[in-house]
Amino acid sequence: MVTNKQKLTKIGDRLPFIDKSKLGTVKYISYKARDGRKIKAYVTIPATKGPYPAVVLPHGGPWVRDSIVFDDWAQLLAYHGYVVIQPNYRGSTGYGLEHWMAGDNNWGLKKQDDLDDAAQYLIKKGLATKDKLALFGWSYGGYAAFAASMRENNIYKCVVAGAGVSDLSRINATLNENRFLSILQRPTISGVSPVEQVEKVNVPILVIHGDIDSRVPVKHSRDFVSELEKYKKDFKYVELEDADHFSDTLFYDHKKEFYTELLSWFDNKCGLK
Repeated sequence: MVTNKQKLTKIGDRLPFIDKSKLGTVKYISYKARDGRKIKAYVTIPATKGPYPAVVLPHGGPWVRDSIVFDDWAQLLAYHGYVVIQPNYRGSTGYGLEHWMAGDNNWGLKKQDDLDDAAQYLIKKGLATKDKLALFGWSYGGYAAFAASMRENNIYKCVVAGAGVSDLSRINATLNENRFLSILQRPTISGVSPVEQVEKVNVPILVIHGDIDSRVPVKHSRDFVSELEKYKKDFKYVELEDADHFSDTLFYDHKKEFYTELLSWFDNKCGLK
C-alpha cells in the first residue's frame, strides 16, 4: 500500500506459511539459441548445492511471456531440488515485434529448439547434468511437452504435458477471445501436430488434463493417449475431475493430485533423483 504518495507500507503476505529461507533464487539470464537468436529466461536455483536435476518449464500462450514474479510451479520444483529454467522462446511477447513474429509457423520446430537450448545453457553453467533433464509445460507448454516427447536425439529423460494441444487442426476454437486477435493469430499456427506423430514418442510421458477444460478441450489429451496406447508407449494419464484449464481455477484437491503425480513422475519414473 502507498501512503503519502511516497512510502510503501506492507499490508500482509499472500503466502505467509512459506519458509522464505527455502525459496529458490531467481535469476534473469540470456542465452543463444542454435541459430544465434538471443533468448531471455528466468532460472530458479534451489537453496541447496548443485548441480541439480533440471526441468525446462515453457510458459503457455504462446503469445505471452514469463516475468519475475513468484511462480508456484518453479518454486515447488526448486524446493524439491530441481533447477528450473523458463525461457521466453521466440513467439513470446515483451521483446519486440521481430521476436514475437519469429515464432510464427514454428510450432514444434525452432520454438522447440529454443527450449532444448535452454537445457544446454544449464549444463554449460554447471547447474545441471545431461543425464538428468526433463520438460514440463501447461497449455502451449503442454503442446511443447508433447512435441518434446518425439524429438530425435532426445535430451530429456521424460516429459509432462498438462492441458496440452495435440492437434493443431482443432486449435482455432481455442484462440484468443478477442475476435480480431484470433484473426491475426490463426495464420501463424503451423508446424508439428503431435497427435499425428505419436509413433515417434521415445521417452516416458505423463499426460494431465482437466475434464472440463474450457480453453483446450480434454479431447486433445484423450486422443493423444489413445495413440500412445495404440503404439504401446510408456505413459501415464491423469484426468482431473471437474478441473478447468488455468492454474488459478484448480482447487486444492486438484493441485494436491497434480503436484503428487508430477513429483512422483520426476523423482521415481524418470529417475531424476
